[in-house]
Amino acid sequence: MKAAVAFLTDKDGYRLVRYAITSLLMKTSARLDVYLFCRDFRPNGCDPIFRFAESARNPVALAEINSSEFANFKNYNRITNTAMLKLDLTYRLLEKYDRVLYADNDVLFFTDVSPLLRIRMDGHALAAVPDVAEQLGFTGGGIVERSRERGRTGAYFNAGLLLFDCQKLASHDYRIPYLETALRHETEGDCDYKQQCGTPDQCSLNVIFDNDWKQIDLRWNAQSCLKHTSVWRDAYIRHYNGWHKAVPLRPWRNDKKDTALINAMSAAWGERHALRWPATSAIYELDRHLRGRNEHVRFLEQAIKQMQPLI
Repeated sequence: MKAAVAFLTDKDGYRLVRYAITSLLMKTSARLDVYLFCRDFRPNGCDPIFRFAESARNPVALAEINSSEFANFKNYNRITNTAMLKLDLTYRLLEKYDRVLYADNDVLFFTDVSPLLRIRMDGHALAAVPDVAEQLGFTGGGIVERSRERGRTGAYFNAGLLLFDCQKLASHDYRIPYLETALRHETEGDCDYKQQCGTPDQCSLNVIFDNDWKQIDLRWNAQSCLKHTSVWRDAYIRHYNGWHKAVPLRPWRNDKKDTALINAMSAAWGERHALRWPATSAIYELDRHLRGRNEHVRFLEQAIKQMQPLI
């Protein structure tokens, strides 16, 4: 089975995607085809991440991407309209691969992705992880009820990590309904999931793949709302999908697992360590206690059991 891992960035997201790509290469033993799709921007070829990729025998292929259809779409806070191109980049790789794994630029890889690339898709076009904060109502959007009222299943995935089955995608051009849904969202403000929506890419993808996606282990996309839980502790991929990202390192935000990986990446690039703090783990745990998060974490652990019984 031939697979590729693809990232998408513009100039604003490049600082983060450097860490995402490097962590992937550090944790993956087998050779991977890795793509970085860049919109209105091309990185400096002298960036040390490319030297590291060459030394790891996993060179990163750069590709330009743009789309007139989404050029004038709104930006929503930290989410630029570049995010609308996730599906488009996947279709550009269909003929060469059996599977394409897309990852956002604010993730960190902590394990080899080879087992994920080989999972059974059970006839689905997509494998993903539920958006935990949205499904549990932390954002106050009521997406489960709203989407069911509109004839949807009520399930809702996070679009920060998406595994596509290329054969299934090739059998049906999902780009057409995706564009139609996105345009309705943009021009009419009409979203099947949220009354006031700031994630048009994610909601449009959920519309077209509703009832055609397979839920995978939460640890493959451990979102930042799960911090301090067992899923976050044992995560294969951590997704800092909130306002605060994995970098710059902060001892109250990053545990020793984050710190060790980010410092290892800095060393691989020939840069100084991002944070030298022997008490990082203690400060991280102290922050949890001082903020009274223990009760919230217990609630999350129970919710995790319901969302994923195998954990």
